[in-house]
Amino acid sequence: MATKIFLGGIILMIMVAGLIIYINNREGAMIEKLGEQVSFICDDGNDFIAEFSPDMSVLNVIVAGNLKYSLSNTGNETIPYRFGDNEHEYTFTGEEVIVTSSDMKEGVVCNQPFDPNNAPYNFGDSGEGAGEDQDIKLAITENLEGTWKSVDDEKFSRSFHSDGLVIDHYEGSEDTAGKWEVFTASSSVTTSFQLQPGAVYLRIMMGDSKEETLHFLLSKLTPEELELIYMERGGVLRFSFVE
Repeated sequence: MATKIFLGGIILMIMVAGLIIYINNREGAMIEKLGEQVSFICDDGNDFIAEFSPDMSVLNVIVAGNLKYSLSNTGNETIPYRFGDNEHEYTFTGEEVIVTSSDMKEGVVCNQPFDPNNAPYNFGDSGEGAGEDQDIKLAITENLEGTWKSVDDEKFSRSFHSDGLVIDHYEGSEDTAGKWEVFTASSSVTTSFQLQPGAVYLRIMMGDSKEETLHFLLSKLTPEELELIYMERGGVLRFSFVE
């Protein structure tokens, strides 16, 4: 199974490579502007200025006119604009950024302030076609299949099956079963939050009620690691592949 996941990851990288080239060409002018500065206001009341290097390899976080820290680009094919180190992580998708750090229990969502004269920068506007979108969803779905163990709670694991079945296992408790699916902004999935173009999401349905339906932003997927950002409540779930 590990071999299958690894091969699937390679396939995903190859499939997305052409899309990334298209994105980079289409957003060339935007990236040049991002070499300047973009302001953000966070849900917790804090604000900062994001200053990117022209090649998008470094993010400078500026607070009250002072450089707070510089972060390297740690993104991948799914989320190309993610910057972080061992203590901080900034994940840019669509028109917002999710900020997490080692001293936070949950991530904080930050948005660009409204400007009637200028449209906000969109970090995930890929403009992909329906066929490419379907290929990406299929590749990610295949790479999610298997059992993933929580990095933060060793008693919890989650298994994704090829037939759409998902099983949550917590040591000492009965297993919980439900359904799962991968979707994007172009999918016919209705959510309480705005879907960002270019982002890939995961929906887990444990029952018929809204409270039992969970939505996640897929922020990282490799043969060994899985990271999900909980859209309803914030926070990052981290997993390592088991089988």
